[in-house]
Amino acid sequence: MDATFHLANFRRYYHPFPIFLCFLSLIVLLVLIPHPIITFLSLSVSGIQLILSKQWKWQSFAYSFVLYILIILMNPIFVTKGATVLFYFFGAPYTLEALMYGVVFANMVMSLLWWSFIFHPFLTSDHIVYLFSKPFKVLALMISIIFRLIPKFKKQIEDIILYQRKYSKASSLKKGLDALLISITWAFESSLTMVDSMNARGYQSRRTHFHLFKFNLYDFKLSILIILIDLWMLVYYFKDFSNYYFYPKIKPIAFDWWNLLSYSMMLLLMLLPVRFKKEG
Repeated sequence: MDATFHLANFRRYYHPFPIFLCFLSLIVLLVLIPHPIITFLSLSVSGIQLILSKQWKWQSFAYSFVLYILIILMNPIFVTKGATVLFYFFGAPYTLEALMYGVVFANMVMSLLWWSFIFHPFLTSDHIVYLFSKPFKVLALMISIIFRLIPKFKKQIEDIILYQRKYSKASSLKKGLDALLISITWAFESSLTMVDSMNARGYQSRRTHFHLFKFNLYDFKLSILIILIDLWMLVYYFKDFSNYYFYPKIKPIAFDWWNLLSYSMMLLLMLLPVRFKKEG
């Protein structure tokens, strides 16, 4: 009997609702509970998933690392609170507590960015329209168009810049302004074309829409699990994290059974995207 574990067999297609619920829970809980352990776990798990999924090249991680270091180093410059002064920067105290909070804040910001990239293949424009088309028809369409426009807008600018490098002898500033103006004009023309196409297809009429999404027992179990984790973390927020502080001295991190279980709950939520299979 073959006991080899195949990740492709472990993954499966889920209904858009539990996928969106998982993504929303991660975003809200990370912003609500910027705990050192939780943000570190979030950064580590999201980074590992990005590497394993091969969604990012190493250059993208290098740019992220530069942003990560800048956030850490800049926070003590703007926040001068803290009892442990490392040195003085133009007369203002550069404190250890502000530096450590910068690390936690950088972990949160970078992990939020990485989670957005991780969930992008799972939450397509069709999923967004399906989830919000009934209660928020116009909003769902706007979000879907934005998700579709951003990568196309980025590629359009890259194509224009590549053409300018080969054939234009203008200054770098003029090349950049021209590329931006051409791309904006292209975006407006594409929007008008899309409006005409939507009107021709009967948008905002009484037509129905076709979808293949079916909410089954697996989706129900996953949704219940995510909601239970959310409730647990909300209790943790009011019971424990609301008493956590960085200033004037950093409160020691607790590792009792309650906190360890809360860290584990958050880790479980972060590992759920491994179960999701990409569309297409």
